[in-house]
Amino acid sequence: DKGHLRIVEAVANNANASSQVLNYIANQEMKRRQRQQSANNNDTSSFSILEAVAKHKNTSPSTLHSLSTYEYENHNITSLIARNPNTSKQTLSTILELQRHRQQYDSSSCVHVLSGIATNPNSSKQDLLTLSTHPDAYVRSAVARNIHTPTCILLQLANRRDGDGTDHCFHVKLELAGNTSLPQDQLDALSFDANFAIRVNVARNFNTRVDTLERLALEDDTLDVCL
Repeated sequence: DKGHLRIVEAVANNANASSQVLNYIANQEMKRRQRQQSANNNDTSSFSILEAVAKHKNTSPSTLHSLSTYEYENHNITSLIARNPNTSKQTLSTILELQRHRQQYDSSSCVHVLSGIATNPNSSKQDLLTLSTHPDAYVRSAVARNIHTPTCILLQLANRRDGDGTDHCFHVKLELAGNTSLPQDQLDALSFDANFAIRVNVARNFNTRVDTLERLALEDDTLDVCL
């Protein structure tokens, strides 16, 4: 009944819930959802419970994989799985492949899922490389934000030019400027960017060279407005 479902949802949202309990809840809710679909029941009460499991810090990689193979009408569940640091590299690759085969690869719901993969510390180099060329800047920005993105991919993003030869998307450069894994020479180059927000991110970056910080402090009088 609804009272019991509220209790189950509360347990799934409790930070102390064990991986075993979360796995049990996930399996029960997926079975319940399947029964509802067979009966053409459009009740979506299970979504909030599955969302809680998908984002929980104690949910195991195997449970997250099981959740990822289920076809949801609610893309938010898949997005939460993609963002969970417990999600394995293999599961993330599976989610990416499923999204790539959708006709709406660049739709807003798909982009939200892909950006989750792009920021996940477990994403593979190949998946990050694939996402770094996605047509949506939101996805490319997520790759640029990930401190686990390989240097070669960060450099490709930093050196990319749009079709008209102009500099790459502002949001991508903004994320690169704040990424502590970006090489110092690239951070120095971004410190000359015309946009003050990018220069501010360079100034905040722990990997920025001392000489670059000194130049920004001495020459850039817009920083004190933003810090």
